[in-house]
Order: sequence, then structure tokens, then C-alpha cells
Amino acid sequence: MSNTVPGQQSQSYGYGPLASERSIRIVEVRGSDKPDAELCCTLKEEDLGDSPSYEAISYAWEGQTPSHRISCDGLDLLVTGNCAEILRHFRPKSPEQSRRLWIDAICINQSSVLEKNHQLKLMGDVYRKAKCVLVWLAPSKNQHYIPHMFRWLCQLSALAAQEPTRVALGPGNPEQIGGMVVFGASLDFADWALVFKCQEILKYSEYYGFMLFKNIPWFTRLWTVQEVAMAGEALLISGEDTLPFSAVGRLYVELKRLSPYDSAVAKIGESLFSVLGPHFKMAQQLWILEQGQTPLFSFSDFTGLKVSDPKDKVFAVQGLLSALGVTLPDPDYSKPLSTIYLDAYRALIAHQGQIGILDELNCCCLVQMTPGLPSWVPQVFGNHRPNTPTPMPLKELQEPRFRLSKDGLRLHVNGLQIDTVACVSESLIGSFSAENASRLPPDVRAKTCAGTASYINLARELYGIRTVVRWVEFAVSHEPVSVTGQVMEALHSCLLLGAISDAYLRKRSYNDFARWIEVLVDDSQGVRCHEAIGEGIDHPSNWYASLIERYRKEQETDHLTVMEEFRILQLISQDRGSSEWQQSIRRLGFMTLFKTASGKLGIGAFPIQAGDIVVYIFGNHTPLCLRPDANNEEYKIVAPVYVHGMIGDIAWNENGEGYRQFTII
Repeated sequence: MSNTVPGQQSQSYGYGPLASERSIRIVEVRGSDKPDAELCCTLKEEDLGDSPSYEAISYAWEGQTPSHRISCDGLDLLVTGNCAEILRHFRPKSPEQSRRLWIDAICINQSSVLEKNHQLKLMGDVYRKAKCVLVWLAPSKNQHYIPHMFRWLCQLSALAAQEPTRVALGPGNPEQIGGMVVFGASLDFADWALVFKCQEILKYSEYYGFMLFKNIPWFTRLWTVQEVAMAGEALLISGEDTLPFSAVGRLYVELKRLSPYDSAVAKIGESLFSVLGPHFKMAQQLWILEQGQTPLFSFSDFTGLKVSDPKDKVFAVQGLLSALGVTLPDPDYSKPLSTIYLDAYRALIAHQGQIGILDELNCCCLVQMTPGLPSWVPQVFGNHRPNTPTPMPLKELQEPRFRLSKDGLRLHVNGLQIDTVACVSESLIGSFSAENASRLPPDVRAKTCAGTASYINLARELYGIRTVVRWVEFAVSHEPVSVTGQVMEALHSCLLLGAISDAYLRKRSYNDFARWIEVLVDDSQGVRCHEAIGEGIDHPSNWYASLIERYRKEQETDHLTVMEEFRILQLISQDRGSSEWQQSIRRLGFMTLFKTASGKLGIGAFPIQAGDIVVYIFGNHTPLCLRPDANNEEYKIVAPVYVHGMIGDIAWNENGEGYRQFTII
């Protein structure tokens, strides 16, 4: 049995050098009919060029240090606790059998930086050539809900795999809409089975859906994206339950197809994408490459995923980039962080050209700047990114033109200045980091920083309400604070097109938005406006109302439930349309409203300030906010923005009037 290391000395296993550039080690685990028997294995060197047979393990280290002893070639080898647990789970039940696995904690000499640098180059091939990639999810003992969530995922995946029945619920004549058999307003019977299951899951998971999977470390680690995307076959494993990753991908496609028809489906799909979106995207790009088309890669897809070393933000996807045709320098942990990021981005520009540079410029933001990097290198290596506004089509779209300076630190682009930021409102708190918590009252700040998830989530809801009320006041400033049509249409446009990507919400009527705003504004001024929802009430959102009621009963949230915003939240929860808009506010974190010198309303990330300019870059559908230096000669990218009223009303002048070169530093 593998035990935590006792005090006595014993002979330890020593790694030898690998024989060739393509050499890897494979651990052969011997079987046992006794669950607690000592873990015994053999390490064998193989050449990837010889197509060895093995299964690769995808798991999370969780910051553990080697403290469990196993027997390797008759010698003692220390491994982490989760590594020992994985070996014990996958070893054969018969002493006569063995199983060939690749697991980095054992198969790579973790004490040799030189070997780790070398093996990093092979990671993509290691997972691509594996017979199967075994994804070890391993929830902790206090995450008792995870097995239920995984079984729900299995059930939804099975429903998504069903063929259409061509039988619909409801009257009407059959139509074909987006691949669905529709009778009037009714969906195919198989579609409804998926819809009903989503509604059931949402009811019991209290809005969070599959976002609860983020409590499992595997879903939060960047390394896992490459490991699954490169796999020929990957199997998710939770206890004794298993599910092919390909089935989950099919499920997401079906949820995305049905999301405009039901809010529960939209939220379940969104929650699934929130935990597996990067994995889906990269698997799709590799498929696109196989079809002979040009794939696109963006580091922004990985924002928020964790690594133990910041340099792994690049190294963890190096094999994936190589498979997509992007050539990077060899991994080298001795290089400065800024050099690694800048080299990676230059390689991406060289591979993807104009398309690549425009995609990445829309992810730039003066937040969490990495020292030594210019502003045109997207700040996607941090833990969050600003929302990218919906593209605003121009009457004409000029071809992108850009060039790098000789020193590779300045980006020269052509564009047109279309407005200037005149004033800015406060920003919406996106997460309660130490920096953001400073905006809260001292008593709330202390409880929030030390609070549980319930307290933090409720605090974010309530201060979100307070901020949106101030946004309304900002939008109608110099006018009476009232819900006026033209101003509210601009605000609706900024929130929906500028920050919220929700197919279901976009199908909902403008009346839902107006009703939600009425509740917020009227109630914040002390008016109990039940008439704001009154006869227009649209089916109480029971799961959301029950969540708010749970907050009310929890003792630790007493300090928050006496706030006026909590009473507003209770009223909002009674109406489905209003509550769906309220939930969407969570996606507006770190965003702020602004007004331009020409009087237009816009939205972008919170570093925006008065004096910044709004610029269209050649070939880009999304305007950028730039900040000039003291001499108005060089600029930093502040954030991508959306400005209401600019859709289609800007045309490039054939004579070149108005546009010029901007030097981005």
C-alpha cells in the first residue's frame, strides 16, 4: 500500500537521461486483487515514432507535493496523493494483468528543468497518440453534489444523441426551422425532452447549472484544454461513471441550437460553456484544420483558466499551437515572462496575419497589465477579460493595414477617429477581489472578503442593482430621472449589444427590459411599484425566487437583506422577464457606461476615462478606445467599446479624408 512518507531512509528511484528527442516514459502499473495493496509499477522508455500503446491521464495537480511512496522498478518513488489515487483506481483487478499509462508526475523527471523543457515540446503528440485520454475529475469529499451533476450531464448527453422523432407537441403545420421540426410554435418531441430535463436541472441546481463543476480543479486548469482537444478519444471519469467528451460536445451543439426557445436551455448551455468552452473551441479548430480550412487561435479563449506558473499560459498550449501551424520558440522557463508572451503573440500575428491581429486587438484592455508588454498585446494572460462588444457593421470596410516597428514593440495601424469620451459613469463590480472590494462600505467589505459563496453572490447582486440604477441616472442626466423611450432604447442597446451575448435574451421583448428598469428606478426612489410588473407578469421564475428566499433565510446574509436593493431583488424575482435581465447583469462585470462629445451613449471596460478617443481600425468591426500620450503622437489601447447610434453611419472616404496612422505602444 502507498503510505505517506515515514521517517526511515530507503533506496529511492533515480531517473536516467532519455535516449532520443522523441523519447517518453510509460508507466506500467501491475494489477492486484487487493484494493489496499502496495502500488507497484515499472517505467519503460518508448519512442513516439514507434506508436507505443498507452492511455494518457488528464488530471489536476492541485498544488500537491510528492508525499506518497510507491514501488517503481523495486525502488521507492514519491508521488502526490492524487497521483497515487489515480494509479490505484486504474490498475487492473487481477495480479496477472498490467496497464500502460502516461502520467506526467511519474513519466517526466520533475526535478530536471532541462527534461521538462524538452518534454513540453512533445505534450501535444503525447495526448494525440494516446489510445485514450482518461480525464480524472475526482471531486473532494465535501462536494457531494458533483456525482449528481455528472449523472445529469450523462442524461442530457444521451437525450442530445437521440434522433428527431418527427413528432411535435402542439397544434400547427410542420415547418423546418434551423434544422428543427416545428409545428407552429412547438418543437420536436426529442427536443422537448431535452428542454424539460434542462428545466429540471436548473430547478435543483438553483441557477448555477454546470458552473458548479468549476469547484473541480480539472475544469479550471489550462493544461486540460490541450490534453482533451488533442485526444483522438477522451473519456470523462467521475467515480464509476464515465462519459465520452465527444458526447458532451454534441450536447453543447444541441443546447446552443435550442437556447433561443427556452431560458432554462440557454442557461444550462451557458453554464456548460463556462466550464468547457475553451475545450470545445480548440477541438473545433482542429476539426476545421482537418477539413483543409484555416483555423483561428486566440489566447483570449483561455482567460481565467489557471496555471501554477504564469509562463504556462503559453507553454500549456504549445503543442496545440504547433498542431494549428503556429511556430513558437522552444519552451524555456529561464526566459522573462514578458519575452515569452511577446514571442507568442508575434508568432500568432505571423501565422494569422490581419485576421489574427484584429481578433486579438478586440481583447486588449488596460487591466492587469503585464510589466514589459505593450498595450496591443492582449491582456488575456490574467484571470479575466472584458466583454467584447457586438461588431458594428460599416457601410464600407477597409482592408486592415498594420506593421510592427523594427524593435517589435510598436504597432502601426490605419484608422479613423470618430468621437471622444466626454464623461464616464461608475463601473459594475465583476468580482470581489481585494481591489474591487475597496468600493464597498467597510462593514460589507470585511464580511465579503471573508464570506461564503452565498454572501459574495448576494452582495454582488445587490451592488449590481445599485450600479445599474446609477447607470440609468447617468444615461438620462440633464433630464428628469424617468424611463424615457429614446434614452432607454440606447441603454437597452448598450447592455444587450455591447456586453451580453445571449440568444434567448435577445429574442425577449423590449417590454421585459423596460419593466425591469421601472422596478429598479421606481423602487430605488422609494415607490413600491408592483404595478410595474402588475398584469404584465410573465410566469414567476420559481427557481430564482427560491434562491432569493434562501438568501433571506440564511443568517450570514442578514446584513444584506435589510438593504433596499434586496427588496427590489425580491420584487424582480417574481417576474420571469425581469429576473432574466437581472441575472444577465453578472456578465457586465468590469464594464462602465460613457458618453461621447457628440452625445452618444457607449459601454466598455472600466479603465475608460474622459479624453480617450474612439477609433475605427481598418478592417475591424469593433471600435477601440485609445488613450493618447502627452503629445498626441502615440496611443495605448484602453478597451473595445460599443457606441449606440454608430451602426452603419460611418463610411470610409475614398480620398482618405479623416483617417490616418495610429502608433500603438
